Amino acid sequence: LPRPPIQLRTGCCCNPGGCQALLGLSEADVLDAVRAGKQCGDERDVLGGRPTGVVRASLGKDSSWEDVDALLSFLHETFVLRPAERTSSADAADAEADPRPAAPCRVLELFVHPLKSCGGMRVRRWPLDPLSGRLLYDREWGLAGPSGTLLRSTAHPRLALLRPELDLAAGLLTVSAPGLATLTLSLPLEEKQVHSRVAPRAARSPSSS
Repeated sequence: LPRPPIQLRTGCCCNPGGCQALLGLSEADVLDAVRAGKQCGDERDVLGGRPTGVVRASLGKDSSWEDVDALLSFLHETFVLRPAERTSSADAADAEADPRPAAPCRVLELFVHPLKSCGGMRVRRWPLDPLSGRLLYDREWGLAGPSGTLLRSTAHPRLALLRPELDLAAGLLTVSAPGLATLTLSLPLEEKQVHSRVAPRAARSPSSS
């Protein structure tokens, strides 16, 4: 989208299992879709009256609060305001801020991914990096192959079976996986002054001070 400048990802976002769970599709539904010719990357968004994918906007370590504001403004104008209240994108960019209080939004679940492309750890509260504003140590580390190339879930989907747990107080990263011994690493975590924390059920924004 050119205004606001947002890039959206559609489909199953390289996570067919999560997509299946989110859409409430049974194994029979998935097999029916395959028999009907559904393939990864095609443009068949609906089969039998049911969606085959999702629309996702991702935030990462390089995202800013302005990015979050742009996304929330887009969602509010597109899905909350009535048609008569909507302005064109060009007018909205120059319009004064709406004095009416925004409808509250809630973060229902929060996950941190210390290891890139691996499973996430569910947390109730988590500190923010004071410099970037991102979740502290989210996607801070990764796994490299024999050639030194970073492993990614697109080529190695079983990375999702790795479950890292980061203990900030102890400076320990514990990684578990089905059928394998647990690995515990001592990490020289930097001492960072954390000014705010992210927690589920925060109002109006994904963080609360």
